[in-house]
Amino acid sequence: MRGDVVSAVIAVPAPGAEDPGDFRNRVSLEIMRASSQVSVRALNTTDEVEARVKVDVTAHLAETRSFVDITQDMHALIQMEEALADQIRGEILDAVQKAQSLRADIFGFGRMLMASDYRARKRICPKWDTVFTSLPVKVEVKARIDRSALETNRYEADTTK
Repeated sequence: MRGDVVSAVIAVPAPGAEDPGDFRNRVSLEIMRASSQVSVRALNTTDEVEARVKVDVTAHLAETRSFVDITQDMHALIQMEEALADQIRGEILDAVQKAQSLRADIFGFGRMLMASDYRARKRICPKWDTVFTSLPVKVEVKARIDRSALETNRYEADTTK
């Protein structure tokens, strides 16, 4: 969420997989670049606050057991990008929910709000712990797979020697 990812591998269901939960029907995508923008704002003169997270990720296809050739099937590539975005969105929301349950603003939402809105700071700062635990966080993820690290053309080894 903070855009500090140097490299990571995320497994997503292969396009057309009959059982997406089966590890044999998964595709590994390596995150090569990630950037994010986080904003927090008070919605009105009450204690309502909202956070927005925008994440932009570029990945490479690292491993697959699927027989889908993404160089020929653009729909499969789009499905993998959507699955990657959904996976990242879910992980971010899970982390936020866990932090809220622990009353630990590890993402610095309160600091961002207090730095950007003086009136909100005076009104909300004294009760930030309570506001934070119910803070709605909207997450938008744009995922792009720009190339494959796999060899797409199969070859037969010459075993007649």
